[in-house]
Parts: sequence; C-alpha cells; structure tokens
Amino acid sequence: MRKIFKMAMALFVLTLFLALPGIGLAQEYTTGEEAKKEEKAKDGEEKKTLKLEEIVVTATRTKTPVMDTPSNISVITATDLEAMDAKNVTEALKKLPGIYYTNASGLEPKISLRGTRIGMSGGALVLVNGIPVNMGKFGYTDFEAIPVDNIERVEVVKGPMSALYGGDSARGVINIITKRGGGPINGKISTILGSY
Repeated sequence: MRKIFKMAMALFVLTLFLALPGIGLAQEYTTGEEAKKEEKAKDGEEKKTLKLEEIVVTATRTKTPVMDTPSNISVITATDLEAMDAKNVTEALKKLPGIYYTNASGLEPKISLRGTRIGMSGGALVLVNGIPVNMGKFGYTDFEAIPVDNIERVEVVKGPMSALYGGDSARGVINIITKRGGGPINGKISTILGSY
C-alpha cells in the first residue's frame, strides 16, 4: 500500500511539474491572435524610438559611425558644452579621459593625450573645421580664441594619426567643428570682470 501511495504521489508531482508552465502560458495568451497583436504593438513602439548612430569625420577623413572607426575617439557636442558650462575649449577637453591639461607657464595651455607630451614638443594636432591651426616650431594653439558658443562638436582622436594628417598628428588629433551659419547675420557681446 505504501508503495502504491509513493508511486501515485510521484506521478501527481510529475504531472503538476509538466502542466503548470502550460497553464501559466494559457493564462497569459488565450489565443494566438492576441499574441500577434502584442508583437505588432511592440514592433510599432520600437520603430518609433529609432536612434541614429553618431557620425564622425576625424578618424578616417570620411563620414563614419563612431562604432566603426578604427581609432579611440571621444566626441563633445554643443549640448555637452552647455551642460559643462565650459568657458573655453580646454575646460571641456580636460574632462575627457586620457587628456592631461596644464598651464604651468601661464603662456599657453599644454594638452597631452595619453601622456605623450615631452618637453617643448607639440602636443596633438589641432584642427578647426579640418584646417590645422597649431603649426610652427612648438605647435601651440590659442584655445581661448575659439568661442564656445560657435562650436558644434569637438572630436578627439587619441593615438597616432600620421598616415592621415602628417607628422604633427603622431600624438593625436583634436578637430573643432564650428556651427554653420544659416540664418540672418547676428552677433553676441559678453564681458568678464575681475580683479587681480
């Protein structure tokens, strides 16, 4: 009698174990048509929230999605600059990983990508709309001459880019892309006060 009871209990537990998932699915989807309607609704929601990939031009000199570039690249957009409340480009750049900023001499700020600045040698190649601006013996750039309000995005490529940009870009490239004019002519005046 005891053996029959154990066998009946085992059979009952096995039946419940196999039947419960089916019961749960039956409660969730009563018909196949309801399941199809839910799938269509999910597909419609996914199509509404389509986000395009960010395109960069500095890493390959062509329009390329960030994820397809062969280089380590960081991008600062105009909205990022506003959120940072950066007064100049160097304030925004020094917040990126791998960028070391110093202004020890008080003359020109020195930017080093991944610690590659040595002595008086130039740092990364700085471009404004793809045109080099830090030419010359020491290759310093006056970042404060570029108004932050006019910057659309800043693309920073860390690592050697000599094959595309020449020997001055052996330590990296900083490409500052300005906003394009499209409306009426306008201007902006600002002042800064302080004491020494």
